[in-house]
Amino acid sequence: MDNELFDLCKQVYEKTGWRDTLDYQWMKEDLTIDNQRGTDTGVKGGWWYYEYIEGQVPLYDSDYLLEKLPSVVQDTDDKIFRVITMWINGDGSTHAGYAEPYAHDDKYAHSQTSDRMVNTLLKLTLALSEAGEL
Repeated sequence: MDNELFDLCKQVYEKTGWRDTLDYQWMKEDLTIDNQRGTDTGVKGGWWYYEYIEGQVPLYDSDYLLEKLPSVVQDTDDKIFRVITMWINGDGSTHAGYAEPYAHDDKYAHSQTSDRMVNTLLKLTLALSEAGEL
């Protein structure tokens, strides 16, 4: 697990407070999964913590983020409603943002990029939070 993933998860947790109490693994500062204080729920192998322990943040995954992110946002510049769009380029870079459906331009609202889709979605979450969209 890389430091960027931990830092992004930490920022998202601080901005949104999102956590799923039934299906989550938590990361510690040393980037290991801590299952010592959790109770195994048997749901997708997740761990449930009864209380937030300082220095730990949820390990968000793409499925969870896509359930939380709005499927449509209104662009603040041109007031056009845009839908969430994700893609992977030939070089392996991942992109996510909001595009006008069926438009042939390359205008995206809150567009983000990274080397992994989960990191890209975390960056998108932070951008939406800063824009007041969440």
